[in-house]
Amino acid sequence: MKLQVTESQLKLIEQQQLNELKWLANVQSHIVKMDVPLTPSLVNYIWGKQRVTTFHIGDVHGIDRIASMVGTRKSLSTFRFMDKVMVKDMKGIQTEGGIIYQIEGSLQFDAPTDIMSAPDETGRRWVNFFSFPDNFKDRLEHEYEVHEKFRHLNEPKGSSKDLFEYYRLIDRLVKEHAKEIREFFTDIKKNRGDRESSWNETVVNNIQIKDILWKEDIVDFLETWETNEQKINVIKEIGIKLNSIATGDVYLSDNGRTFGFRKISPVKWVEERGGVTDFKKYVKKFNVDSEPRTIQINEEKPSPNNPPFEKKIGGGILSTPDKPVDNTACVIFGGVSYATPKWMLGEIPQEIKDRKTILVLPFTSNLDEAKRILGKTPIKSVLGFSAGGLKAWPASSEYEFVGLIDPSTDKNSLRYHINDNRVHMIYNPSGWGSQYQKIIDSQKEAAKIMRGNATLLNIGHSKMPAEFFKRFGNNL
Repeated sequence: MKLQVTESQLKLIEQQQLNELKWLANVQSHIVKMDVPLTPSLVNYIWGKQRVTTFHIGDVHGIDRIASMVGTRKSLSTFRFMDKVMVKDMKGIQTEGGIIYQIEGSLQFDAPTDIMSAPDETGRRWVNFFSFPDNFKDRLEHEYEVHEKFRHLNEPKGSSKDLFEYYRLIDRLVKEHAKEIREFFTDIKKNRGDRESSWNETVVNNIQIKDILWKEDIVDFLETWETNEQKINVIKEIGIKLNSIATGDVYLSDNGRTFGFRKISPVKWVEERGGVTDFKKYVKKFNVDSEPRTIQINEEKPSPNNPPFEKKIGGGILSTPDKPVDNTACVIFGGVSYATPKWMLGEIPQEIKDRKTILVLPFTSNLDEAKRILGKTPIKSVLGFSAGGLKAWPASSEYEFVGLIDPSTDKNSLRYHINDNRVHMIYNPSGWGSQYQKIIDSQKEAAKIMRGNATLLNIGHSKMPAEFFKRFGNNL
């Protein structure tokens, strides 16, 4: 049977072929420059899955384009920070401006400066090669030279097969350098120094448009109006279109002109929604230290109104209250399996976290690491639960308070000054099981040495931390 193809179907096939060739040529132009495509796997390696609030300045010509991107994989270049002068003028980077969109989207890339990202025909953005850290650039450049065919992708002999090989190469290199790339862009203090930017670039997709601010003179540059009524009708149409794509409120700032609306400060409007218009404040808000740094303790009286600030650091979690009772810290070592730093922190009563700086570390860490993280902040108390007990026993008599929470114990644990009145233990040998007989025997020996400072409890192993904090929370 002969396949019958209509003229309209033939035209459709020809158009699809032309679109594919156009897309291939567009992508090839990025590959010959060694740009990096923001594929889903690459984004996940570096940033994981995050929903962020950002801003975008557009003009009247771009409303339909922004509307077409809502809820799609097409990516949009936005900002979290833009210099106050630029925000005030409502001027876009590559647009006439006049409209500020508050955007919520899935994070694709985030940088403290313009990374000159550009979209291909599908809407996927590519990041400029020169924006990346040196080690990654060196690796990519070397691999690129090895694969000679990549250099000829924009020539007739280039193929889509070579294109996908480039994708796989980028995927492998980014996966290997993900941590380095993330820290390069997020540790702004370390990698930018005193160099300030006028705006940052945050690439997002799957966007939703929340609030919108626009001004009446957005249409002033379009043409000379024959009548004022014609101009008013166009402004009304713009307002209707903006309202149709916003999930929040649409604000018109016309300074008492045609519609009598008040003047709205774009700077204040952006800042009220979480945006930043000062580079130093942007660094303070969004900088993420790639290495543990020292902390400063506020010595004023505690305030229960503000919850403690928790930060992942050194493999553990540092919890600092708004106003701690003193300038000292409590260091806690967790155990294996479920007894992670996060779980341990959850066992501490809120009233303790509201008044005490607490550093919770995994049992694989040590006091030297704790001191490095805390810097000049002195350690007052050291606690160890389960396997973390082996890190707490050596602290006996070295600090104001040492707590052993059903601790893993060995013969070496007994040689420290554990008969000191500042060292307390709660324990239950029967909760360990016969396979831990050495720990059981050592625990019992330690209890004899500690006498009244060792308390035998008939509760399960996982119940021990909460019970300890109930009994000795005021000693931390």
